[in-house]
Amino acid sequence: SNHGMWNVDNKTFTCEKPGVGWPTFLPRNEMYHYLNEGTLTLEVGLKVRKNNPSRDYAFKASLWKPSPTLGKDILRLLESGDLADVTFTVGLETFSAHRAVLASRAPALADLVRDTPTGAVVSLDDGNRIDPSVFRSLLRFVYGEELPPPEDLKRDARALLEAANRFGCVRLKLAAESAIVYEGIAV
Repeated sequence: SNHGMWNVDNKTFTCEKPGVGWPTFLPRNEMYHYLNEGTLTLEVGLKVRKNNPSRDYAFKASLWKPSPTLGKDILRLLESGDLADVTFTVGLETFSAHRAVLASRAPALADLVRDTPTGAVVSLDDGNRIDPSVFRSLLRFVYGEELPPPEDLKRDARALLEAANRFGCVRLKLAAESAIVYEGIAV
């Protein structure tokens, strides 16, 4: 096997420790002996190994991955209102939203607009009063799993719990319940 061996114009470098990665690299100060008119030519042999789950897992775990941004990107979609296909009115405020996001994250809210035309304006002032700031917090959680700041969460925990329950936002409901228990808020 040629593993760890370099041969350039009859000049051969053999690594004493066959393996992979930087320990088998030729040190820079020794590389000059292998140059041909200032050029270093490398011949690389590559072996691909398959079906080794433990090795594949270790390799995948060691790969650099960019930080996840999906939540922030979807939240920007809410903030910009781009491509929104429904608008909610709550009190004197309006909120643009996207049915596809609502369908996956707040199904009962999505059901309210399922049969309305694109661009419809739907009022949530139907006797089940919801504060616009609570609805904004609900949408921010639906889009980006962003909880309100702790002081707002403490103040609005009961209203968030009711809104989350009403609109089928299970994860927000769990977070609001947790805040209620942690803070000892009477319901």
